[in-house]
Amino acid sequence: MNTAIAPASSTAAQELKAHFSREVAAVEAFQVILDREQEILAFGKFEQLPELTMTKAALAEQIVGLDVQRTLMQRAAGFPNGRAGTDAWLAMQDAECRVLWERLVTLASTARDANNRNGVMIHMHLDFTRQSIQVLHNYGPAPALYGKDGIQRNGRGGKCLGAG
Repeated sequence: MNTAIAPASSTAAQELKAHFSREVAAVEAFQVILDREQEILAFGKFEQLPELTMTKAALAEQIVGLDVQRTLMQRAAGFPNGRAGTDAWLAMQDAECRVLWERLVTLASTARDANNRNGVMIHMHLDFTRQSIQVLHNYGPAPALYGKDGIQRNGRGGKCLGAG
């Protein structure tokens, strides 16, 4: 690796800024999905999760692809993978590029925390569902409150509650 790397050309710098802008936009969109997911989980609107999960997965895939592209750009510029390589690479960029990077890092951290929070919520719902199923298995079905004819039963001999 060349240790005396010249500052980025204006074309390379513009490409990097455009790339960071795409990454920022993708992570912002991911955060919107995470916020929506939290709302769905909080209000128990689970029927909305499948479609949202597909969108979330597609955005996550896009973010990973952009990260790979950025790593390739960094290596092509002569810098090693990892944070130290990124920091050295960014030191050669202008302030606007560094601001975009810091925005990306902040957004990624916020999205990671939101995704973890949603994961905890999902596990809480799953635990509640498992416990509810276990209770039903342990205690069997509840006695029928209504007969096949739709008349309410008292559960003791099938007498109608209204019958004296």
